[in-house]
Amino acid sequence: SLSRSGPPPRPVRTHPPTRAHIARSARSACACCAMDGGAGRLSRLLRQLQPAGRAAQQSLRLYNASSKAALPYSKVLIANRGEIAVRVSRACKDMGLDTVGIYAKEDAGSLHVKRVDEAIEVFSEKPGPIAPYLDVSSIVAAAKRAGAGAVHPGYGFLSESAEFAGACEESGIRFVGPKAETIALLGDKVRARELAEQSGVPILRGSPFMASAAEAEAYRAQHGIALPIIFKAAFGGGGRGMRLVKEQVELKDAFERCTSEARTAFGNGAVFFEEFLQDAKHIEVQIVADGQG
Repeated sequence: SLSRSGPPPRPVRTHPPTRAHIARSARSACACCAMDGGAGRLSRLLRQLQPAGRAAQQSLRLYNASSKAALPYSKVLIANRGEIAVRVSRACKDMGLDTVGIYAKEDAGSLHVKRVDEAIEVFSEKPGPIAPYLDVSSIVAAAKRAGAGAVHPGYGFLSESAEFAGACEESGIRFVGPKAETIALLGDKVRARELAEQSGVPILRGSPFMASAAEAEAYRAQHGIALPIIFKAAFGGGGRGMRLVKEQVELKDAFERCTSEARTAFGNGAVFFEEFLQDAKHIEVQIVADGQG
C-alpha cells in the first residue's frame, strides 16, 4: 500500500460554488469546450447560474416597481427619433413606464416607432423630415393627447430649447431635463461664455453672435484673433453645427454650412466663433441635478 507523509489533505468543499466561481469555470469551459468536448460541462455550469440570474431579475423588478411608485408620472413621451429614442424607450420600460413615441411621416416604419407602446405622428409647417421633431406646439399637443406625464427630449433636437422646456411646464408636463431658465442661460453658448467670463473662468477668445461671414471676418481682424477658428452653433450641442476654418478662403463656406446645419438640427441658425486649439486637452465637469434643489 502507499503511504503519505505530511499534513492531512484538505477537506473537499461541499458547499455550493459562488456565482463568481461558476462564472470563472464557465469562461474556462468556453475556452476549452472545442478541444475536449467541454460543452456538457459548460451547460451544467450555466444551469447553476440560473437561480442567481432569477434572483437578479427579481431584484430588478422590485427596484423598477419602487422607482415607478416614486415618480409623479407613469407615461413618458420621447421627443426624439432613431437610436436615441430607442435607448430612452428601453430605459423607460426597464423602469416600468409606458412610452409614447413621435414620428414624421417619413419615419413611420422606423425602429423607434416600433419600440414604444404608442406612437403619434407630429407635423410642422416647415418642409423636411426633421422639422416635425423641432415643432414645439405639435410635440406638446401630442403629449397632451397621449396623456403623458413627462417628456424626455433625449439629446439634440429640442433638448436644449428653453421654449420647449417652458411649454411643457406651462402644460403641466414634466420636462426630463433642466428648468427653462437654466437652459436659457447655459443653452445659449454666447451667454454661457459671458457668464463664465464674469465668473472669472478663463475662456478662449471668441465672438458674439455673427450674422454673416463678412461680419465674422471683420470681428476677427479687429480683435486680432488668428486662424484657425471654429464656428459653432450657439444653441446646439453634441458636436453638431461646428465648422473649422484653417485658411481665409474657407471662412465663407464654413459659416454658411455651420448656419445651415444649426438651423436644421436645432431650429436656430445663430452661430459664433472661437479660437481653435489643435490637440487640446480639457477637463470636463458633468453636473447632474435631481430636481429637488
